[in-house]
Amino acid sequence: MSIINAQIKNNINIFLDRYFGAIAIITAVIVLVLGNLLLVWPKYKQIINDIESAEKKESLDYAKRQKYLNQLKELKSEYQKISQDDIKKIEIMLPQENNKEELLAQMENLISKNGFLLTDLRVEDVAAKQESSAGAAKGQSAGDKGLIVQAAKPGLNKVKININVVGTDYEGLKRLLGVIENNLRLMDVTNLFFDPEGRKSSLEMYAYYVDRLN
Repeated sequence: MSIINAQIKNNINIFLDRYFGAIAIITAVIVLVLGNLLLVWPKYKQIINDIESAEKKESLDYAKRQKYLNQLKELKSEYQKISQDDIKKIEIMLPQENNKEELLAQMENLISKNGFLLTDLRVEDVAAKQESSAGAAKGQSAGDKGLIVQAAKPGLNKVKININVVGTDYEGLKRLLGVIENNLRLMDVTNLFFDPEGRKSSLEMYAYYVDRLN
C-alpha cells in the first residue's frame, strides 16, 4: 500500500514539475477573472447606469426646453395676430412705464371734461415706496455687514391716486364712478368718501403699469 502511495506522489510531483508553468498561468487567469467579476464589473455597471441616467436627464431637459420654445413660438404667433389698434389700446390700458405727468394730465382731463371741479390730485408710486421701505428695513437689519439691497424685479406695479372733487351730488358721484370705470386706463377704486351736504367727494384708486427692464 505504501508502495502505491509513493508511486502516486511521485506521479503528482512529475506532473507538477512538467506542467507547473501552465498551472500558474491558469491560476493567474482565474484570479484575474474573479477579480474582474468581483471588483471591476460592479464599477463598470455603475458607470453604465450613471451614463444612462445622465442621458435620460439630458433628454428630459431637452424635451422641457423644446416645449418652452414651442410655447414661445405659439405666443409670438398669437401676438402677431393682434392688430396695431388693439396693441395701442392695450398699451393705454396697461402702459409699459410709470409716466406720472401723463397720468396726472389724463386724470385732470377726465374729471374736468365731465363737469367736475378738481380740488386736489395726488399720484404716489406704490412700488417705489415699498422698495424704499424694504430697503430701509434691510439696511437697519444689515447693520455694518455691507449688505446690498436689490431693486424690485420688473413686473406688474401700481400707482396710488387720490382725488378730491366738489360740486357732486349723488347722481354726479355715480356718473364720476362710471367715467372712471369706462376709462380705457385700467383702474380700481378702493376707497370712497361722499359728503352730500358739502357736495364733496374723495376717491382713492390704483392705476397699473408694467415695469420692464431697460
